Amino acid sequence: MKGFTKVSGKRAKLERKHRDKTPDHLSIDREMIRDDVDWLHSTAQSVRGTPWEGPLGIALAPQMARVVHEGFDYVTKRRPAVGKPLERRFHSEIATARHTIKLVDDNQRSLEGVMDAFRNIGLEHSEYFANGPDLALTFWKDKPLFTSHSAEYQTLAALKSTDPYRTSVVIGQSMKVLLEQGLGVTVPTWTPLQFPSPDELVELDENGASYYPTLYSSFLSEPEKDLLLTAESTLNSMVLCEVAAGEAFMAPVFRSRLLAFIHAVSAVKAIAKVHSHRKLVLPETINKALDDDNVVWVTNQRALRNRAMHYGIPRTLVGVSNSLPMYGIVEATCDESFVTTKGRLDEASARLSDALGDWRNQYG
Repeated sequence: MKGFTKVSGKRAKLERKHRDKTPDHLSIDREMIRDDVDWLHSTAQSVRGTPWEGPLGIALAPQMARVVHEGFDYVTKRRPAVGKPLERRFHSEIATARHTIKLVDDNQRSLEGVMDAFRNIGLEHSEYFANGPDLALTFWKDKPLFTSHSAEYQTLAALKSTDPYRTSVVIGQSMKVLLEQGLGVTVPTWTPLQFPSPDELVELDENGASYYPTLYSSFLSEPEKDLLLTAESTLNSMVLCEVAAGEAFMAPVFRSRLLAFIHAVSAVKAIAKVHSHRKLVLPETINKALDDDNVVWVTNQRALRNRAMHYGIPRTLVGVSNSLPMYGIVEATCDESFVTTKGRLDEASARLSDALGDWRNQYG
């Protein structure tokens, strides 16, 4: 038959064997989304009614927004008849919340846009609380988890709203819809997670007008200090999540920590660039942290960052498998093992968090 190439029995057998070993990328895509939802759902159920409920609800709001935004984007592209109506149903909340995880690493929001958001939040808090304490801070092991300013930025919880956490609640509820209606996947039974003693949580009420001038360097504005505090807090929050999740949710926690770290680095670099003429004034710990080998290496892994942020593994990515740590994506994109890469991330995140903490506590 014209155009038909005869394939020998031996070759056909080899090709079938190769196809049998080719990973089902679609199944890995679905598993990634399900794992993310499972981790967030298990965390929410584990902290319900405990002192951790508020802090973790705030800390994980941007991750929830990412899962929903990227999840619906994935479903809409692959099952438009199902995905588009669902995406429209939650469009307002998803569109509003999508930027909160990226901080300044967002092509739709400039550094000045982020500064404006924090500036407006600061003014709102000052006016709302008048002359009393207008800034709340939550620490874990002497490290910030969030402030009332970063909480409002990340959860879109306006002070004067009658239902301040509506957006976060809707995003959380939409994860179930994403799985069941979007992917046809049943929400897994949640896994109980063990969080540290809440005795390690410390809450402080401060007056921003007197508290902010004691932070970082004198040449930084209050919104810049808010951004640095938020960047440091996201790093610490993700460490807390990893402590609680242990081995149960290694892949989703790793990807969330990676994204938190890369976006924190972008925030610090953006502020450093604005004050580049003050390079010698910036703390040496910050300069050394940004130049650290592990910090530079992890930050440069853009392909891995994209695979952590977006769902849908390219069919050209070879070596992936449901049975490998992080589905084999690390090895396929970085030529490094998952264990080695995670070690690099651990060290880089700790280095940056410590440097930001030193800067925050060494005003000058």
